Amino acid sequence: MKRFIFASALIAASLLAFSCAKDPVLVESVSIAPKSQTLTIGETLPLNVTVLPDNADDKTVTWASSKPEVATVSDAGVVTAVASGQTVISATSADGMIKDECTITVTLKDALYSFSSRKYMMSASASVEVNLVNKDGSAYVA
Repeated sequence: MKRFIFASALIAASLLAFSCAKDPVLVESVSIAPKSQTLTIGETLPLNVTVLPDNADDKTVTWASSKPEVATVSDAGVVTAVASGQTVISATSADGMIKDECTITVTLKDALYSFSSRKYMMSASASVEVNLVNKDGSAYVA
């Protein structure tokens, strides 16, 4: 009889513990802002991400760039423009089930240049090297 009572108590405690186990709260949506942005080479942009619901168990996201040669994205969601072109930045939930994207367009820096109006005579096989310098004295990088 004592064994039966002990076994019944053990089963009841196990059922109680099992029924009190919390269901996981999964991510239902990931949203990046802004949805699109144009940057110039060298600029950075911190992206904002909203993960819902607020009480999700794991709200971390993994960031990725479809073309890291155009723009990279850090683990914190900061985009760095590398070269002209277009890329898609994505944020994916930890379970890999929910994702959002934004489009980043990278352009060359605007620059003003002045050239002297001199004429030069060259042979057909000669080559010319032109070094461009921004008005602030920094070298132009294309």
